[in-house]
Amino acid sequence: METIRIIFYAIITSGTISSIFVDKIYVKVITAIISMGTVFISTYFKLKDLKGLHQKYKEAAIQLLNLR
Repeated sequence: METIRIIFYAIITSGTISSIFVDKIYVKVITAIISMGTVFISTYFKLKDLKGLHQKYKEAAIQLLNLR
C-alpha cells in the first residue's frame, strides 16, 4: 500500500504543477479527485493500525505452531 500512496502523491504533485501552467479544468478535477482519494487512504491507515494488527497475527500464529 505504501507504493500506491507514493504513486498517488506523485500524480497529485504533477497534476498540481501542470494545473499552474495549463488552464484545463479536467486536470484540476482529476487532481482534486485523486487528492481526496489519498486523504481517505491516509485516514484509513491512521485509524487502522495495520502494522500492529500484523504483529498480533504473527504472534498468534507462532503460539499456535508452538501448541502443536
